[in-house]
Amino acid sequence: MSFYSIKNSTKSAYYNFIIINGITMLTYKDLFSYIS
Repeated sequence: MSFYSIKNSTKSAYYNFIIINGITMLTYKDLFSYIS
């Protein structure tokens, strides 16, 4: 496994983490606005 592919997979995992966190935050925001 070359250094470039390791760096690339790390970057994609980082973006996946950001996307999942963003979706989770939006969902929680919808939940809280629905509760209140």
